Amino acid sequence: MVIIGKWSDYGKRVALELGLIFIIAAVSGSLLLWMAGDIRSKAFAIREQKRQLTVRSLSLQSLADLKSDAERARTFSSLLENILPLKDQLINFPKDMEDIAGRYGVDFGSTFGEERAASGVEPGFIAFTFNIGGAYDRIVAFINEAERSRYIIEWMAFDLSERSGSYRGTVSGKVFSRT
Repeated sequence: MVIIGKWSDYGKRVALELGLIFIIAAVSGSLLLWMAGDIRSKAFAIREQKRQLTVRSLSLQSLADLKSDAERARTFSSLLENILPLKDQLINFPKDMEDIAGRYGVDFGSTFGEERAASGVEPGFIAFTFNIGGAYDRIVAFINEAERSRYIIEWMAFDLSERSGSYRGTVSGKVFSRT
């Protein structure tokens, strides 16, 4: 019986040690699972913060670009305003075109049509028609110099016909102005 009692103490001890190992393994496994979940949630939070920082960085860059573009736009807007003559300055337009036509020996007459005042960002304009006559190369030279003049002109139509080596016709367009 003594042998059985020794085995019995030994069995209890083995069972106790196995139980402790199982409890330690269970606690360690639970701790590992909890830590893995915690690491996953923190990694997700870090990725989300990184994404937000990227979005903010891009937003700040866009804002800086917009501010820079706004400054350039102000510069160009001022430049454009100074390029376009005031509506009242268009009173000189027919005389200036007549002077250019005279330099090239082109017969010249002008009439004016529709007029629209400038509004907001849209420039104003006055429609015109030129009655012209002369040699073809002189008419082309007149139109080229008119385009290089201080006026912003949009040509709408050219109607020329030739008679005995001389051309006659009409040219219509718009000349732009600011208020």
